[in-house]
Amino acid sequence: MSANAVGTASNSSVEILTQDVVKISENNYLIGVKFKFDPGWHTYWINPGDSGEKAIFNWNLPQGYSISSPKWPAPEVIPYPPLMTYGYENEVIILFNLNKDSQSDTDDEIILHSEWLACADICLPQEGSSSVNLEEIINSTINSNSEILKVKESLPSKFPSKVLTTIDDDKILLKGEINDELKNSKIYFFPYNQNLITHTASQNSTFNVNSFTHSVERNENNDFLSEIKGVISFTKDGEIKSFYFSSNTLSTSSSLSVLNLTIALMSAFIGGLLLNLMPCVFPVISLKIFNFIEISNNKKEVLFHGLSFSIGSILSFVSIGILILILKILGSEIGWGFQLQSPLFVAILIYLFVILFLNFIGVFNIPNLFSNFGINFQESNSYKNSFGTGVLAVAVATPCTAPFMGSALGLALTQPNIFSILIFLFLGLGFSLPYLIISLFPKILDLMPKPGHWMETFRKIMAVPIFLTILWLVWILSNQVMLKDLLYLFIGISFITILCFLKEVTGFFRLSLKYFKPVFALLFLLSIYLLPLNLEKMNTIQSEISLDEIEKLSQIGPLFINFTADWCITCKVNEQIALNSDYFDSIIESKGINYLKIDWTNKDTNINKLIESYGRSGIPLYVYYPYEEYGPVLLPEILNQSILENYLEYNY
Repeated sequence: MSANAVGTASNSSVEILTQDVVKISENNYLIGVKFKFDPGWHTYWINPGDSGEKAIFNWNLPQGYSISSPKWPAPEVIPYPPLMTYGYENEVIILFNLNKDSQSDTDDEIILHSEWLACADICLPQEGSSSVNLEEIINSTINSNSEILKVKESLPSKFPSKVLTTIDDDKILLKGEINDELKNSKIYFFPYNQNLITHTASQNSTFNVNSFTHSVERNENNDFLSEIKGVISFTKDGEIKSFYFSSNTLSTSSSLSVLNLTIALMSAFIGGLLLNLMPCVFPVISLKIFNFIEISNNKKEVLFHGLSFSIGSILSFVSIGILILILKILGSEIGWGFQLQSPLFVAILIYLFVILFLNFIGVFNIPNLFSNFGINFQESNSYKNSFGTGVLAVAVATPCTAPFMGSALGLALTQPNIFSILIFLFLGLGFSLPYLIISLFPKILDLMPKPGHWMETFRKIMAVPIFLTILWLVWILSNQVMLKDLLYLFIGISFITILCFLKEVTGFFRLSLKYFKPVFALLFLLSIYLLPLNLEKMNTIQSEISLDEIEKLSQIGPLFINFTADWCITCKVNEQIALNSDYFDSIIESKGINYLKIDWTNKDTNINKLIESYGRSGIPLYVYYPYEEYGPVLLPEILNQSILENYLEYNY
């Protein structure tokens, strides 16, 4: 195909504007693709409204060249009763950034094949191709009457202040600060999401001294909204100014709080239930399974032990929630799973799991001092043990965020109020549901083998995940403290081990245990002393990452952010299954996606603020910026190749 060819269709044409190129930098150029339509015909924007489809651009580029996502001008309202559509009439220029490597060859051409709809009373699918020699682009001069520069200046810019989004009955309210220049303008909101609003409904605005409130009707099929983004156009005295924005936090007015609270509570309940399947929780859940098997012949004991475990779990969820809310109200920057950012808490968990491991392999025997932690299986009739096991299960479960939990926790922790406690309560109820069912219907245990010698083998098998948990916790701690603090902990573990063997040692030498009580007290105090109480952190420097820095990175090109931590097992599983795969490596290379990994292993207020800016409070959190104007897209907490394909290959 010859250079600068115009792709002509039945009612329109497509053309790369070769005589009108803007050189951004030595290796970056702004080029335009122009669509022209017969009089009375139009095409569509990113969101076509009630009907239509946006244009598709397929580029054939030489090696060493890449091209950005399209930069769409603000659309026009194109009513077609009873429908409302958004698009462009007569002609439109779509801009792209063309990037080249410094050593790339210029003796080649780029080819565009595009597909689009041209509509009047009918819609006709159109397609066409256009090509241009790279040398023409690179050697082009700036035209004083450049159409591209005019389009560039009229592109939607980022809204200068934060846009707050609120649900009020069937309305979505957009609120933001404006200057006098925009005051009393006619406002129109063009959402990126086609199913967000009722397009045919009227949009209304009110103005205060230095702010506006814009009301649009919510689409009845969109019950729970976590991301609201799009373009706001202000028209005044014939002049149009457009801005793009993205909001990942959503507040609700009192008139609709019941509906949104109900959805949040359902999400929390399902998320809590699914938390039982998370790898973080399995070692501790095995304790409860073992306990149920031990007492399966006594239905009354099954009931009370199950209730004790459930009460311990539910109270722990609520207590952690209240603690986080209090700390946040007092000004602390913390999020879900914050306790494993504390080396002291991690070290205590290591001690507890060492005791559990020794118990499961059959050597554990320790005074009742530790029985309140749910780890003394020699007294299976103690409800305190079951209660403590529930507490321990929640302690190691909270670093994980199961599916459905993310949005519910985000609502609870980023907008704290009395309803937040209900969300934590439903998390606990969902987490405890399987054990409540077994407690209320103990005949379920009849399906399991009867107690016998096999239980000792089962106990030793269950010791394996507990030992792996110890290794995992030690690995976490090694990334939080200095080497000497880690060595002190190993000495403390040896003291704990000696304590567990103390009664066996005295029995072997036929000595009275009472003479060893001072030794027991000394070893116990030494093991406490060796905990990292006054630790010297490996890294006390806070990261400088912020939302502004992220948005600057998104200007360069597509951006994928992985919020992770050593203590988040779900994060590590996702990385092994999805993010370390050949597919992920190939897709970020082929699409030119920048990959940013943010480690939240240690407490970092800047990272916590960044996570909350996306309406979340914990990890896993995966954020994808297709391009700057579109804003962030949040992926599910659990990843696989299919999910990555749906999000990374979608034509935004």
